[in-house]
Amino acid sequence: MRTLRPLGALALVLGSLSACQQVDQRLPFDLDEGGQTTIGNSGGLISLPPNFSMQVPSGALTTSTNVTAATRLTSFPAGAGVVVSGLMFDVGPIGTQLAQPATVQIAVPTELLTLGQQLSLSIALLTQSGAIEVPTATYDLVNGVLTAQIDELGAVAAVVSADAIPALNLANIPPLGGGTIQPVAPVQSGPAPAPLFGGSVYAASCSSFAQQCFSSGIVQLWVDNVVFKHLGADIILMNTTVNASLEFFNFVGSNPTQVYGLMEVKGDLRTRLNSSVVGRRVDDEVRLFTGNGTSPLPSAVTFSGTNMSIAQTSEGDPEVMGYDIDGIGTGYVLTLRLEGDLEFTDENGNPEIGRIVAHVRLRR
Repeated sequence: MRTLRPLGALALVLGSLSACQQVDQRLPFDLDEGGQTTIGNSGGLISLPPNFSMQVPSGALTTSTNVTAATRLTSFPAGAGVVVSGLMFDVGPIGTQLAQPATVQIAVPTELLTLGQQLSLSIALLTQSGAIEVPTATYDLVNGVLTAQIDELGAVAAVVSADAIPALNLANIPPLGGGTIQPVAPVQSGPAPAPLFGGSVYAASCSSFAQQCFSSGIVQLWVDNVVFKHLGADIILMNTTVNASLEFFNFVGSNPTQVYGLMEVKGDLRTRLNSSVVGRRVDDEVRLFTGNGTSPLPSAVTFSGTNMSIAQTSEGDPEVMGYDIDGIGTGYVLTLRLEGDLEFTDENGNPEIGRIVAHVRLRR
């Protein structure tokens, strides 16, 4: 399977992830400028002792700007997760766009966290438009420093995600049963949009800010023992969003012969490496388009046992994936299995391949 193929690049960045870990050193939280400083094209640092600092790189601001930082006194939107007590800040001028991302560091004492929260700790940014962004973060387990990069000034907070999807052991993955894709029903239910070709539309829409992907069961994740051996026992997918819509049509007998649509899954793959919690953005790696991706076109689809084969995708190659169709209430749930490889190196320098599998559920 090639659906998760780019995730294999994770093996290439594991070494660089460890290089992102904080070393045991004093950080500039004690450099107090009274919560404001002028930063120009050459960059600069602003801090708010004892918990906040932001390093603005050269070229991020084109003109001299009075940058401010203050403890946030109003509530932070709950969509990004649970705010760690006292660790939210207003950084201004709010809405200022940065040509280069600034590095934000928040000191989060480990005693403020309960067991398991270290892995799902992030920095959330509330933009001027009201949107919440959760960039990939690292958390140093030695000095308790949480680090992320932002490209707009606004309210930031240390948050613990309530929507972390744990990676389970692949040895226990449930089998998929295949089944028949039913022709269109008189009433379309669930999140599916109106059909373009008069067919059956299966869709999924999930954001950690609007609908919890974990509790809804839209996404599940499994990895094999090779992955656990190299990345550790604690692996999660967090800040997950799903955007999927597949329309099946041109039914011959009981199965369709054409499919149209797209499927995207995005999020942060988080794990412990040595003394740090590190993240890797999963963005478009779990991706399926019919057609050429820019202007999707219908593609031929065939079924064999528990596998579905789409003849053409955005990568130009066929995709074969396991599937399962089940009735639920007055509608149906379509489960698709996406598989990929992660490449590691063993103690002798030899390549070692691990497997990662995701189930994504679409409803009609």
